[in-house]
Amino acid sequence: MDIGFITPNIHSGSARLIWPVMADLAKKQGHRLFLYPGGRLGRSEAAEQHRNRIYEVVQDSGLTSLITWTSALGGIISPEAVGMFHARFTGLPLVALGDPLAGAAAITLDAYRGMATLLEHFYTRHGARRFAFIRGPEEHQSAQDRFRAFTDFLRSRRLAEEAQWISPCLGWAQGGEAAAIITDIQHLVPGRDFDALLASSDLQLLDTLNTLADRGYQAPRDFIAGGFNDSPESRLISPGFTTVRMPFAQAGEEAFLRAAGQKTGNISLTPRLVIRRSCGCFSHPKDLRPQPVVEALALEDPRFIQLTSRDMATQIQGGEEELQAWIVPLVQAMIQTLSGRDESAFFTTLENILSRVLNLGLSLYVWQDALSAAHVRCRLGVEESRRPALDLMIERGRLLISDAMERQAVTSAWESGEFFRRMQGFEQQLLGLHSVEGLSGVLARGLGDLGISLGIVMLRRGGTLPGSEDPVPSTGHGVLPSGPHGSYPGAGGPDSREAFVTAGGYRIDREGRIEEVPPGQAAGPGRIVPESCLAWLQAGAYGVFPLSDESGFYGYALVSMDISRSLAYEQLRLSLTKAMKTIRLLEDLRAARDAARQAEETKNRFLRNASNELVAPLLRLSRLPGITPEIQDLLTLARDLEDVSRAQGNDLVLTLEAVYLPDYVDSQIPVTWETPEEIRGLVPLTDLDLPRVSKVLLGLADLVSPRGESRPSIPGPEISGVPGSAKIRRNIRADWRLEARGIVLSLRSSLETPPAAAALPGISWQLYQQIMILHGGSVSWNRQTGQGEVVFPYPTMSGRPPLPRGGFSAKTPVSDSRAMGVTLVRCGAGPDAPQSGWQDLWAPGAMEVIREITPEELTRYQDRVEFLVIDLGGQSSGLEVLAAQLGGLQGLADIPLGVVCRSQSARQLLLQGQGGPPQSPASEGRGHTGQAPWRLGMAMVHHRTGGSPGPVLIFLGEQPPDPHAGIGSLKDGVILRGSRDLYLPDLPRNPRAIILAEDNPDFVWEIRQDPRYESVPLGILAPGFPRISQDPRLSILPRVCLLHQGVYAPDELAGWVERLAGEEELLPAQTAVLVKKAIAYFDRHFSQSISRWMLAEQVHVSEDYLTRIFHKETGLSPWDYLTRLRIAKGARLLAATGASVLEISQEIGFTDQAYFCRVFRKRTGLSPTKYRNEVRKGI
Repeated sequence: MDIGFITPNIHSGSARLIWPVMADLAKKQGHRLFLYPGGRLGRSEAAEQHRNRIYEVVQDSGLTSLITWTSALGGIISPEAVGMFHARFTGLPLVALGDPLAGAAAITLDAYRGMATLLEHFYTRHGARRFAFIRGPEEHQSAQDRFRAFTDFLRSRRLAEEAQWISPCLGWAQGGEAAAIITDIQHLVPGRDFDALLASSDLQLLDTLNTLADRGYQAPRDFIAGGFNDSPESRLISPGFTTVRMPFAQAGEEAFLRAAGQKTGNISLTPRLVIRRSCGCFSHPKDLRPQPVVEALALEDPRFIQLTSRDMATQIQGGEEELQAWIVPLVQAMIQTLSGRDESAFFTTLENILSRVLNLGLSLYVWQDALSAAHVRCRLGVEESRRPALDLMIERGRLLISDAMERQAVTSAWESGEFFRRMQGFEQQLLGLHSVEGLSGVLARGLGDLGISLGIVMLRRGGTLPGSEDPVPSTGHGVLPSGPHGSYPGAGGPDSREAFVTAGGYRIDREGRIEEVPPGQAAGPGRIVPESCLAWLQAGAYGVFPLSDESGFYGYALVSMDISRSLAYEQLRLSLTKAMKTIRLLEDLRAARDAARQAEETKNRFLRNASNELVAPLLRLSRLPGITPEIQDLLTLARDLEDVSRAQGNDLVLTLEAVYLPDYVDSQIPVTWETPEEIRGLVPLTDLDLPRVSKVLLGLADLVSPRGESRPSIPGPEISGVPGSAKIRRNIRADWRLEARGIVLSLRSSLETPPAAAALPGISWQLYQQIMILHGGSVSWNRQTGQGEVVFPYPTMSGRPPLPRGGFSAKTPVSDSRAMGVTLVRCGAGPDAPQSGWQDLWAPGAMEVIREITPEELTRYQDRVEFLVIDLGGQSSGLEVLAAQLGGLQGLADIPLGVVCRSQSARQLLLQGQGGPPQSPASEGRGHTGQAPWRLGMAMVHHRTGGSPGPVLIFLGEQPPDPHAGIGSLKDGVILRGSRDLYLPDLPRNPRAIILAEDNPDFVWEIRQDPRYESVPLGILAPGFPRISQDPRLSILPRVCLLHQGVYAPDELAGWVERLAGEEELLPAQTAVLVKKAIAYFDRHFSQSISRWMLAEQVHVSEDYLTRIFHKETGLSPWDYLTRLRIAKGARLLAATGASVLEISQEIGFTDQAYFCRVFRKRTGLSPTKYRNEVRKGI
């Protein structure tokens, strides 16, 4: 049976006495007990209202029966409101603990009789006549029964009510307020104005006595005091409270037996008086006056053992098991010692019992009371002469109990410290989480170390958890509608139920094996955990703790109740709540960031579309005669707007070619050079997208020297592909300098009075900045001085952005305390070649030649080069000569490179591709004006890899690839096995591409760490990607593409490899990772229905943008790719299984068998059945 128990808490007050009894019975009888510790109904605090939402979970937990602690739940609302709350459980067998409930079996505690017994003791034994009484909550029925017993007692003893002091109704934790009323408001003096103080609960009395002690009044010196419940608070101070022990443990047992169907009907349990020192009674013979109801029996009387054992068992609240195992043997040993037959029998037996109690972690305090009960009975049964021996035996027994209590306190303190240390470690692990990924492992390590064998965290299904593709909208974190007596959960009706999914969980079985549950698994209707976890829930007790605070209700944690520390579970609840709140905030932040990114992409897409719509009509208008310049400006603005949008979306592709900067700048904005011509000849070559950089130069020139201030136009040189619209002599002076950050061009007005500063052109200036950022440089303009600056990047041998050594970067200031070291290599010039001009070109203090070496010496210095200058002198062929020495020098791959050619004619030959290294087949013979411009960086890559395209390295991995994937038919393919083959001595060092036919992220990383292959295009062609798609390292690796085996036919696969091996990246790494995410999503969900918007949401980009970049990377649209993937999966299933065509079509995501057959035939040329037959024939 699955039995539920709803309670305001399990960690304080009487709750700590009830739930362990129920838990023990559940385990012994093979039932499952679920505890739902929410809070009191009707509380106005937001934290309490959110906590109470755990009661909604009860309704959908599939329980067999339910125990409800009505008196504790309804302490501050009316019985009618309590009944309304429980109406939601109609149809579920209910057992009411405390206050009666219509339609439920009731376990009531006779608080009236208990308070009457306490009053009688104070009146008869201590002569109390003037009482001070602290009332409990007004709506708490048992509290009102206690007060009714007080007023009835006053009338029965004819004590004037006006002579007594009675407090207003107060909460259980408001005892300090009662003391303040007594002394500060009423100005009563304890001992003078009242001689006895009674409280409706021990917790009230504890706070009252502590407050009165601060004012100098103590019990029992000034007055006697008594509490109610015999909760742990009654023993927290000295002297301990005389109180009324409510039989909570017995009540819990009776309630459980009725919920389990073993008992029926109502029962009322009677409390009993527990006498301690707060009333002036002492556990000493002279204070233990025989009560008339205690029958005097001789030790030899057979009934003595029975009655004495019963008295002692009552004191320790023991059952039949404790009675037979502990109490009866102890009474028998007591008789043996008193009769003189065995003087040590009593002490030996008591020590053994105390050791067992100590090991079980039970209370030892009650054994003092049990010894007092035995003392009373024994004094009546022994002769006067033997009573001193009895008193001595009891005193020695008390010393044994005190010693055991001291050991228990020391052990408890040590265990508490150890437990706190482990809990602290668990909390630190929780704080280290940034998402629910990894939560299962943290729970297993942390809670397992605390002795808790099972823990599952369920969160409200709200959309950010992995695995929840169709999020159920949460009902919000606000308070549910209020009932007539305050807010309480469920007032919104059945429709307020929510769905929950796992955030993580674990179970440790009896052999110590750990099982974990992944995030995103939903708990179905009538289930408190997912179906896969139901088998974990064996017989025993489980706490269902609300994860909530003042901000909201996040879900719940189901935890096995394996330890006896009730307070530890509350601390665990708070820690998990804090962690889940932090994770939710981080997820909300990520979602907001993704939404902002998507909104930005939507805006950019809109701007691109809008600008595209504007360009066509504006272009037609611009060609008409008599069109104003404003139309031309609008056309330029529309084109700039489109480019800005593409740049911000990482979709602006640069077409780079090598260029000599001084000639190029002069062709765009003729200037007056402050740098002498012979020095300008030392400006290194670089790679630029010339038409786009032209926009930057023209725009910056308009800011430095507006066109109205320009001189007449003059003829000048043109560079092919760059519009010659700037042949206007401007009042601009310019100079060059070299710095660590790049090749710097400075522009300023040559007029004595510079023109008034203009405003930055908004869209155009954004475009200029984006263009230079994409190049690896920058552009800036100082509005105060009117000066502009463009920083052009240095190329590298790898074709990637430069990565300087020695702490220098693109942001290294000119005034850096140490100059960047330059390694100078001369090619095609003798040792006496002129060296003049270098110091004039470098920024002061920015650079210095630290070594000048020959090409042959580069091997020795390659790992110490910070900046490499290759001085070709006046010969364009020098770069080709140097290629032989540089091939294979991996230490120079990403170092800033300055290629200097001093002769104008040699430069022209070099830039036309006639003096440098051989071109690749894709660009050979075209020069820089063709479809594939000559690039310095790619030329260096070309000669660095050997000067000609190499083979394709194909690593098959441990498992053989799909024989129909076409991997073995790749042209120039070198077939290899696993990672060991990566280090074969004769392995080609210049492959044009690498294909990996397995899902192995570690091998991918190993390939990329090998200097020989760090920039070689890598295609991962595997059946699936469960491992690679989860590895975050993949997102930072350039030129890595994923492709499922079978998506391309063998003849198509060769084309994909050639595109992969091209000179340009298919997509930048930060954009390509979006395609990888889409492919990984297909890999996990190909068998499900996938819509366009769903895929775009998972990748966090727009549908159009995803389609465009997906096609650029794979050559296919996402939906064509998904269809091909499903057909490939279906083909494998047809070949490897005996499943029917219908079963296979449904398994791979086709809802219609006929449609699957049509698509399969179109893709493979065969029907599914014929394909299976052909494969099995070995064709």
